[in-house]
Amino acid sequence: MPVPSNLAPDALQSYQDAMDAMSRVAGSFNLFSLLATHFPGIPSLMSGREGLWTAASVADPWTALGLFLLLPTVGIGLASLYYVSVGRQVVGRSEGIGPSWRRVWKTWVRLLGFVLLLSGVLLLAGLPVTAAVLFFGAANSSVLDFLAAFVWVTALWVQFYLFFVVDAMVVSDVGPLQAIRNSVAVVKFHLGSTMGLIVLIWIVTLGMPIVWESIAQSTAGIVVGILGNAYIATGLTAASMTYYRDRFRGIGDMGQGRGVRS
Repeated sequence: MPVPSNLAPDALQSYQDAMDAMSRVAGSFNLFSLLATHFPGIPSLMSGREGLWTAASVADPWTALGLFLLLPTVGIGLASLYYVSVGRQVVGRSEGIGPSWRRVWKTWVRLLGFVLLLSGVLLLAGLPVTAAVLFFGAANSSVLDFLAAFVWVTALWVQFYLFFVVDAMVVSDVGPLQAIRNSVAVVKFHLGSTMGLIVLIWIVTLGMPIVWESIAQSTAGIVVGILGNAYIATGLTAASMTYYRDRFRGIGDMGQGRGVRS
C-alpha cells in the first residue's frame, strides 16, 4: 500500500512505521497457523511456533488472500469434527459413523455461517467507529483513549455473552441465530456462576501454554506439551459443554414451571 503524501509529518511517520511493522509481521507469519484459529477452532500448542522445515514464501497477494480464506475454512471443518466428537461424549449420543459425519458437516456449515454473520456485524459496526476514532482522535487524544476503552469493553462483553455459541450448536443442535439466543440466555440467567466459569477457563487457557512452552524444548518435550495441551483443552471444552447443557436445561424447566403455574 502506498503511503499517502498529504499527511502531516507526524502522521506520515506513524503511518510509515505501521506499514513497516505490518511488513515484518507478514514476512514471518505462518499461514498454516490459520488452521487453528482461536474461535471457533481446535486447541493447538504448535500453531504459534516456527516450522522445522524450509519456509516457502507467498509473493502473490491474490494467492495469499485465497489462503487466508481457505485455511480458516478448513480449520473450522477440523474444529467441527473436534467439537462434535467431544459433544457426543457430553450428550451421550450413540450413533453410527454416517450420522456423525452428517452432524460434522452440519456443524461446519453452521460455524461458517456464524463467522460470516459475526464478520458482517463487526464490519458494519467498525466503519462508524473507525470514522469516529479518526475524527475525534485527531482533535483530542483523551477522546481517542475513551473510544478505544469503550470498544475494548464492548468487545469483551460481546465475547462473554457469545461464549456458549459453539456449545449450543453442538449440544442443542441449533443454527447460528438460535445458538446466539441460547448462549445469551444461559449467561443472563446464570450470570455469577457463568462469569466464574469463563474467567477460570480463560485463566487456564492463557496460563497452560506457558507451562507447555517451558516443557517443549526438546522432541520429547514437544510431544508431552502437545498431548498435555490437548488433554487440558479438551477437558475445558467438555466442562463448558456440560455447564451449558445443565444450565440451559434448567432454563427450560423454569419456563415450563412458569407455564404450569400460569
